[in-house]
Amino acid sequence: MNSIPKFAWILLVVALPLAMQAQGRRAMHDLRMKQITRQSLDGAEGAQKLTRLEINGYDRRGNMVTDIEYGEDSVLIRKEIRTYNAHNDELECKMFDPKDRLQKTTRKVYDNMHDLIEESEYDANDALLKRTVFHYNAQGLKNEQLQYDGKGELLRKMSFAYDRKGSLISRDTYDGKGTLIASRRSEYSYYK
Repeated sequence: MNSIPKFAWILLVVALPLAMQAQGRRAMHDLRMKQITRQSLDGAEGAQKLTRLEINGYDRRGNMVTDIEYGEDSVLIRKEIRTYNAHNDELECKMFDPKDRLQKTTRKVYDNMHDLIEESEYDANDALLKRTVFHYNAQGLKNEQLQYDGKGELLRKMSFAYDRKGSLISRDTYDGKGTLIASRRSEYSYYK
């Protein structure tokens, strides 16, 4: 018990084995899951040592709002705090370093169809590090992704193409100057 923070024992929940696996938002909501605590122990029974402790907190809609990981001797490894809108779209994620200092913030913007249209990363002083803009075709499939640095210079462009059934058939990646740097193609066969 000495290697686990006191608050972890207080907050520790006993969950069904099913809930210990990755759960979708709907399942978390249906189970009224508030928190999952996972422990990794090494050593023989009776002499086990805590090597990792993960604590995931959820809001009433099943969204993960806290994701905290501790290592040996209860040392913080990482912490993330997320906020959501009324449609369960993640709006912001704050990431903290092992000294529990804000490291980075990611903010997201969505269109009326809840498609992600912009994702921006900021440093601890709220200075823009990177911004990614997403464009979609008439079917709602992502057809372009543009990544800019904090000064607004284009770093990378990705173009996506789909077959008539909506399966991704090509992804081309270009550098900021427009030079093709990577390409991926896929072919599908369908039952008639």
